[in-house]
Amino acid sequence: MPAAFVPLFLAVTTAMLGLGIIAPIMPLYVRNFGASGIELGLVLAAFSVSRLVLGPLI
Repeated sequence: MPAAFVPLFLAVTTAMLGLGIIAPIMPLYVRNFGASGIELGLVLAAFSVSRLVLGPLI
């Protein structure tokens, strides 16, 4: 891997690691607020959509 890709690799890995840590815990946390499965899906989808839209700008 070229040295120029290392910071990019670390940034993407950190972002995806954050989602990977939160995704299994999120249903338990959201249920405490009385949210449905659809609302949980919307919360997790919002992260993906924001990455899709803002990814080229960052």
